[in-house]
Amino acid sequence: PSGATLGLQRRARCHLLVWRKCLFAVMEGPAAESATAREKLSFERRLSLSREAKERGNALVHEKSYNEAKRAYDEAFVYMFYSQEEYEYELTQTEKEIYQDFLLTLHLNRGLCKLKLRDFDGAKWDFDEAQRYAKARCVHGGVGHPKALYRRALTLMEMVRVELEKAARREYWDDDRTLQWCSESETDLRDALS
Repeated sequence: PSGATLGLQRRARCHLLVWRKCLFAVMEGPAAESATAREKLSFERRLSLSREAKERGNALVHEKSYNEAKRAYDEAFVYMFYSQEEYEYELTQTEKEIYQDFLLTLHLNRGLCKLKLRDFDGAKWDFDEAQRYAKARCVHGGVGHPKALYRRALTLMEMVRVELEKAARREYWDDDRTLQWCSESETDLRDALS
């Protein structure tokens, strides 16, 4: 992997560790007990707990409770967290595939929550991660996941809109970055349709 890819992977692991610590601090009851004993849980148990949290998040999305849904998806990520060494040496190839597919879905779902909450940078990061997992699994012919591409394009268009609103208020805005986002959103939409 390139230096940029390794840097992104390190930042992603760092984000997951921070989320894990934050969640441990706010979780109560069985979830906290399970989370603190996470290292002792089998892959199947982690996946089961994570699916329960994901389903809770899905129900909250249907209720339009995006902040609470995001927290549920964060909890699902905590259950599925593996260090690079754990991932490489403890999971079977089948478990790795299940793991990647599940994290792809979690990133799509949490990214939607962040998009609805207007956390555009966070949403873009989640959709970038979903794309990374989709490409690693060669989902949809290696182009990526259509839903991730579409949602990332929506996110980029919202980021462009925010920048254009700054320009209308005569505030500083980055026109080069805004043009790049326009181009990227167009490419994502084209790829989503292919």
